[in-house]
Amino acid sequence: MAARIEEITKEVVELPRHQRLVLVRLLLDLDQPGTSADVDNAWDEEIRARVKAVDEGRAVGIPYEQIKKEMAERFPPRESSSLYLRPVPNWSMLSRITKVS
Repeated sequence: MAARIEEITKEVVELPRHQRLVLVRLLLDLDQPGTSADVDNAWDEEIRARVKAVDEGRAVGIPYEQIKKEMAERFPPRESSSLYLRPVPNWSMLSRITKVS
């Protein structure tokens, strides 16, 4: 089975970006039965609008390090929760859209 997954992976990597994204969406949807089509459509529309705003330079981003600092200040670790003891991935390229004009 591992050999078959490797073959499929090689084929997927060679697909155009759009087709890879469609495949990813399909695979994710397989694990989320019962998702409303209306909700999916609304999120798709929101994502397109945000991407367009970034592409057109109408969105202001905040660096990941700043967001991480703000979140740590707003939600300090609790002693009783093991959730906060897990290491956090370093997503230094991540930023948040805060304003779309």
